[in-house]
Amino acid sequence: MTSNGIGTLSYEDITALLNDAVTELNVGELLLSNVMTLYDAMTAIEILEPRMDTGMDIPVDQSKLTIKEIESQRFTASQIVGIADQLLALEMTWISGHMLSQTLFCCIYLHRPEEVQCKLLRWLLDAVLKSASLARGAILKSSIHEEEDFCPDTFDFSLYDDPKVGSILVTSDVVARLEEAETGLVSYMEIVPGRDQLPGEGSVFTDLEDFKTLTEELADALVSRIRFRKDYLSGLQELCKGNPDGARQPLDKALSQLSRIESTNRLAAKVDSSIDLQLNRKLFSQAPPRPITILTISDSLKEIASQINYMKQVCAVSTSMKSPKSVLNFLGHFSGRRPTPNILVQSFLKELVIDKDDEFLGKPEVKSVIIDLVSEFWLPPYFSSKDNEMQKLVTEFCSLGDHPMRLRSGLYTKNRSRMRRRLLKAIDSWENWQKEAERLDELMYTRYTGKSNRKTEEDPYYLSSWVYHEKLEMLSLSFLLGFELQLYNVRELPMVFWYCEYLCDVHIKHLERVATFSEIQGKKRGTEKKAKQPNRAKVQNDWCLLSAKRDLWRGLYFLSLALKFLGCIPTPANKQVYSEASHFLYRFRIFLRLGSPTPADYEQFASSCNVHNIKEEELLQYSYDSFQAAKQRFESIVKSQPGPGGSNEKGSLEDLEEQKSLIKLSLANSVTVRSVSMDLASGALKAALSDKSSRIDVGYDLKYHHMYPSICFAVKSAAK
Repeated sequence: MTSNGIGTLSYEDITALLNDAVTELNVGELLLSNVMTLYDAMTAIEILEPRMDTGMDIPVDQSKLTIKEIESQRFTASQIVGIADQLLALEMTWISGHMLSQTLFCCIYLHRPEEVQCKLLRWLLDAVLKSASLARGAILKSSIHEEEDFCPDTFDFSLYDDPKVGSILVTSDVVARLEEAETGLVSYMEIVPGRDQLPGEGSVFTDLEDFKTLTEELADALVSRIRFRKDYLSGLQELCKGNPDGARQPLDKALSQLSRIESTNRLAAKVDSSIDLQLNRKLFSQAPPRPITILTISDSLKEIASQINYMKQVCAVSTSMKSPKSVLNFLGHFSGRRPTPNILVQSFLKELVIDKDDEFLGKPEVKSVIIDLVSEFWLPPYFSSKDNEMQKLVTEFCSLGDHPMRLRSGLYTKNRSRMRRRLLKAIDSWENWQKEAERLDELMYTRYTGKSNRKTEEDPYYLSSWVYHEKLEMLSLSFLLGFELQLYNVRELPMVFWYCEYLCDVHIKHLERVATFSEIQGKKRGTEKKAKQPNRAKVQNDWCLLSAKRDLWRGLYFLSLALKFLGCIPTPANKQVYSEASHFLYRFRIFLRLGSPTPADYEQFASSCNVHNIKEEELLQYSYDSFQAAKQRFESIVKSQPGPGGSNEKGSLEDLEEQKSLIKLSLANSVTVRSVSMDLASGALKAALSDKSSRIDVGYDLKYHHMYPSICFAVKSAAK
């Protein structure tokens, strides 16, 4: 398979080669070429059936330009504005995960940019191609994309970054030409009002059809797009070079041009003839197209604004990483941003934050990261021991944690669906690490204390306790992602809420154990400086936060249980087929393969639901009280935090904002409880249940927090 350099492929007959290979292959063996994928093989087959060869019988649109007509085209300023805006929309659609052949290269001029006679448009096309090349290179370098995130295949179109195909676009040259165009237009804008003079022949825009009548507003529209392309390309180049400090200023400048681009989009002429969505169906008649919708200009401006803002955040964190814990905290919040960071941002996140300069989370090696994280939780005396054998055991613990730590940090570069699936696999890895940590804890404790007949209750299990703590955090995240991804059916809400409360309770008891040993350790270190004291404040803060979340889950459980008993939550139509016990077992099956925490069984859940002697009104009151308790705890946590810039990193802006949103969530659920109680007291709820023409809608939404749910309840009568 060879290329002719213009986006089409030619094939060489290798039938004889294959026939010779057959004689050497055994049964079950296949012949594989490194440059011929299964996709290439399938798309090489033409069966002359329009339903399969989707490029056949495409009606020719006479209104569209052809590649042969590129050289003869002349442009007005408004057409340049329109093409520039359409290119941005196509570029952002490509970055969102669609094929290059169905997005950017639907613009006819990108097929032969060197034949475009208008300098200004040609230079803008070069900037788009170079930006696409840099973005594609950054994404491929990070190796984090999945097939739904990004399509790296260029379909043999040239981004002018391969010397084997043709000339290479150099970023500095492209930027210099855009600066020349900007300077020329700005100078012209200064003399437009008087019309005392016109630009000389050969100026960057004298080949525009309307340059003699160019208005100041149109010139300003062109300048804003030139500046955006120049600064965006410069920022991308710096990010690809691993220079976040150098990327900040051009990204800021690019962002500042977007409002002007949006306000002058009304000046853009229609350029439908330049954009042909069917163009590449003719070139790739065998390739199945992916149904896509090209972003609107307005949506593409929002997308690029979000992308640049996220890039700036990545730059800020990359240059000011304080500790591995603060970086992990940022990654957790960043991955949940709305709108979701695209694959290009995630690629820079991996290269500039997670694995910057061959470091890991800002440290030269994983061992340093693990020691810092454990030390923030509490201070095992093993780390400071001068005993060589003890240090070997510490090194072994850190080596065993290399893979689990990298798995966990890598989760935050995935889309949310992939993140949850990989999270469940990562938990297995942490489970194995915990088992090994327990073994090492026992060896270290025996060596440190000199007690050969150790007692389990006396061993703090420093290392495995921290691993267990982090594993519990990951298990909680798996539940929360289930809500975010809308995986839970309304009828299973009571069991999910109950299990979330159970998990919080287990985690709280674990922290209480840690606090007890930290207190003992603190007394032993009483004469030392406070800086060396175990971080009991961190454990206490986690305990308070988990207690508030336990109250929240408890309130949700009581509310969903009351709605279930009232008949507002539908039950399976065929109860002989449906088994709630089997459903429970399947939903929480991950706990069955873990050594800890102890899996809660269905009998425990069923027993907690067996409240026949409790009225629905009482359940609703329990729910209301729990939400109020959660609200008060969250408010107390917010008031106790020093906030950004304080002496404690726990007061990060992201944490404060999350806790404030959970306060709103608790209030919203309290309002729902009162609404259900009022409908129940007035008889409206029972009337609606008995009226077949009425409908009761129960569900959950993520209005106040992107992962924690609020219950939705509405009675809709037939009249409504």
